Amino acid sequence: MNSYTQRSFTPEEALAQGAISAGVRLVASYPGSPGIGVMSALIEHASTKEKAELYIEWPVNERVALEMGIGASMAGGRSLICVKSVGMNVLLDPLMTFNLTGVHGGLVILLGDDPGAYGSQNEQDARLLVHLVEIPLLEPSSAAEGYAMMRTAFELSERFKTAIILRITRSFTQQNGTFLPNKKSTDAHTRYLGLVREPYRFVPYPGNAVEMHREQHRRLA
Repeated sequence: MNSYTQRSFTPEEALAQGAISAGVRLVASYPGSPGIGVMSALIEHASTKEKAELYIEWPVNERVALEMGIGASMAGGRSLICVKSVGMNVLLDPLMTFNLTGVHGGLVILLGDDPGAYGSQNEQDARLLVHLVEIPLLEPSSAAEGYAMMRTAFELSERFKTAIILRITRSFTQQNGTFLPNKKSTDAHTRYLGLVREPYRFVPYPGNAVEMHREQHRRLA
């Protein structure tokens, strides 16, 4: 019998449950709304588990958060980076080369956009940056979709060796939804790909950057 019972999750709790179910190993974020509720739910989960296989940190900024995620990915673990629209600007520098090398362990960037600038210093549509970084974006419309898309995002990330952006907005976080999560499988719980042994893959330079860019387009196709 499934050990889960049907209950009401906020969309941010649903996203957190999706990441836990997918076997996320590292979560890094710089505080900002929308999206901070996902971190709160993950911190609560980690604090109530005796041996939580989950490391959570508030680094000094979003760039450092992504670089932590890149390190976890190279080591074979799944990582979730939570940022808001203006934070997406901060992490662009490392992302513009990591998109070329591709991931090892799955890496998902949870992007909280803020139309109306309810909690931001600008009104920015960060979806426009997706055309710059050339990585896929998913956008759920309900708590159930958020849960499912978070799980799927990690699977797609590893299958196609690309980071995945999952975009939410303030209006998304304001709704409630009832759904029945799948019990986390043993495979997801212990999923760890091990350290990747391809040192030159993670060193873009003028001699290989163009070919890496071509390979990125093949992965996207």
